This record gives sequence, structure tokens and C-alpha cells, in this order.
Amino acid sequence: MKVLLVVNWYGSAGGMENYIANVSTLLEGHGLEVVVFYADAGLDLFHVPGRQEYRIPNLLDLTGRPPPASLALVRRLLDEERPDVAYIHTTVNPGLGELIVRRLPTVFFAHNHAVYCPSGTKLFRRSNTPCRVSFGMRCMANAYLQHCNSRRPWVVWETYQRVRALDAWLPLVDVHVVDSRFMQTRLAEAGIAADRIHILPSYILMEQASLAAEGPGQDERTVLFVGRFTPEKGLKFLFEAMARVPPPWRLVVAGHGYQAEEMQALAAHLQLPGAVEFFVGWLDRERLGGLYRACRLLVVPSAWPEPFGLVGPEAMSYGKPVVGFDVGGIPDWLRDGETGYLVPPGDVGHLAERIARLLDDPDLARRLGGQGRAFVDSRFGAKAHLDALLGIFGEAMRRRGAALRVAVP
Repeated sequence: MKVLLVVNWYGSAGGMENYIANVSTLLEGHGLEVVVFYADAGLDLFHVPGRQEYRIPNLLDLTGRPPPASLALVRRLLDEERPDVAYIHTTVNPGLGELIVRRLPTVFFAHNHAVYCPSGTKLFRRSNTPCRVSFGMRCMANAYLQHCNSRRPWVVWETYQRVRALDAWLPLVDVHVVDSRFMQTRLAEAGIAADRIHILPSYILMEQASLAAEGPGQDERTVLFVGRFTPEKGLKFLFEAMARVPPPWRLVVAGHGYQAEEMQALAAHLQLPGAVEFFVGWLDRERLGGLYRACRLLVVPSAWPEPFGLVGPEAMSYGKPVVGFDVGGIPDWLRDGETGYLVPPGDVGHLAERIARLLDDPDLARRLGGQGRAFVDSRFGAKAHLDALLGIFGEAMRRRGAALRVAVP
């Protein structure tokens, strides 16, 4: 069986790109062939010897008509490679998307809110509250009323048109997959037939190496944040909470984003009572794993409705408890009092109390971390993900009347 992966960035960038790298290796390790169409290289280009990887010009030109050369390239590659199923991970040019979907049984993974939200965040930044408005003309007004998008008129119009352009190919997709119940509901509200939406358990690659880790990390009072330095990730809430946590403690902040300097300045301005250490920039798996091992707990203070929140289960795979706001898909993996603590969105006082509890009680942190590790092993392992994904490929092919062919190594 040959799988065509269609992605935007084929390189290090974030959770989606890590998933692409991991699932490609997983599929190939079980006898499937993988072909990749990508738009850009991301922070650094992935390359796997023997894998066919093609950069497609204009793949992310989300509203314009594709040039004849791009259409001809995609047609030629589909004819030459003859994939059995397409596994699309990004919103693509409507003409190129329609060409792929009409040619192949197709599975679309909605990693984020981009298919029904012009800004892709579903967050009213003026009030830091999730947006529950369905896609439509109100989205353009809310860009100014709720500060949920750019205030540049041409950007507001282009992002609105990007979502509208999905009508050219998204309704033709055979199976849609998401990784949380929250996203399943949002897609159904956006008009996708409920019987075509499946929850696919995420795949945590680091689990096998990290499951051997035992107990709290090297620094007994270290709190970790991993994520983008952008408003939706809620780092300012964590700083405000840490101002209420009695020292001694150490806060490690790792990530990248346009608010990096602003967040560093905010931490200095608040004169937090503990030590704050920033790791700005892209961290490879080894360095990130070291941060997970060295912390007592991870905090996920997201303001936006996280589609899933992959860093949480990653930390849990290292035996670390998580404290996070009860938003979006986070409750699918963060079980309150079992794998960590859920906190009402934006409740800085409650967030501080839960962090302090885990810092002050290493036995509690160890118990919750161990339960989280077991949860990740049972729900997000390689076998669970592969079995579910092959079943989804099979359903897509059955809907098209194609035969599922899986090589057995």
C-alpha cells in the first residue's frame, strides 16, 4: 500500500510537523510506502533516503487558481507514483486539493481550526475567551470588534476567502480525522457529516524510550512550559500564577514565536520570586526530552481552545504530571486528579495553587506522573495509532470502492 502525505512544512516547526515525521516512519516500518507532497521545508528540511519527496509550487496558495505548471506537476506525479490513498494534513490550494481528492481516496486530518476559522485560533483576543461564532460574514467584523484576526483589511479578506475556498474540495474528502472530542464537535458544527469524522489517537513517539524514566526529574522544584510565544498559548497566565507560588522554584520556558522578547520582558517586569530560564528557539527531541526529565511538572496555560495539546501527553510519557486550563481538547488526556489537574480557564489563583501542591508534594507528583505515563502507553502508543489509522485508510478506500492492500513485513 502506498500512502501520499500532503503537508505544508516538511521540516521542524511544531506538533503537526513532528507527527508527520513520526507517522511516516511508523508506516514505513510496517511495510507501507510513503510519498510526500510538501509546500516548504520549515525550519529544516526532513529527508529520508529512499522516500519520494516532492516540493509542490503554489500548494499553499489558498485562494488563487493554481498555475498550469503546478497542476501538470501534480497530475504527472500522481500518474507516476500511483498512491492508493491520500493523507492530507493542511489546507491546500483549492485547485490542487480538488485534483488530489477526485483522483484518490482521501483522509484529511484537521490538526487545527483553519478549516472553519479565518484566523485559525478560535480566540477573541480582546477578552481572551474562545470564539463560538460559526464561520460567516461576522468573522470579518469580529476581526475588529474582538481582535481575533489581523486588523489589515486585505488580510481579513484573504483569510475569509481561504476558508470559503475549501468548499472546492473539503466536502469531497472521504474521511476526516481529529485527535479530540472537541475537534470532532467543531468539525460537525462546520458542516462535516458526523459519520465521516473519526477520532484518531495521537502517536507519541518518545514513549518507548521515556517509559523507563522513573520518578521526578533531576530538579525537584522545576516547572516547565513548552510552546509558542504567542497570545493563545497563555504564557502570561503562567507568569502571573508563578508570582503567587512560594519560592524556591525554577521555571523553564522553552519555545519560539514572535512574542519571545515581550515574554522575557514581562517575566523581568513582574520580578517573579523564583528563577526563570528561557530556551528560545527550536529544540530537537534530545534537548526537549532532557527538559521533560528535569522538571517536576508541565503547565499548559492555553487561552485558546487547544485542538489537542501534544506537549501534555509528551510530558506524561516521561512520568510527569500536567496542570492545564480546561479548554479545547485538553480534557481528552488530562484527567483531573488522575494524570494532573484541570483548572478553570484563566483562573490564575487556582493555577498557582495546583502548581504549588505538586511542588510541595513529590510523592503526589510521582503518583500522578506514573498514572499519566500508563495512560499514554495505553492510548497513544504505536500499535493503537497504526491500527486505527489503517482502519481509517480502509474506510476511505471502501467509500471509493477501492481495495485495501497492506504489505506484511
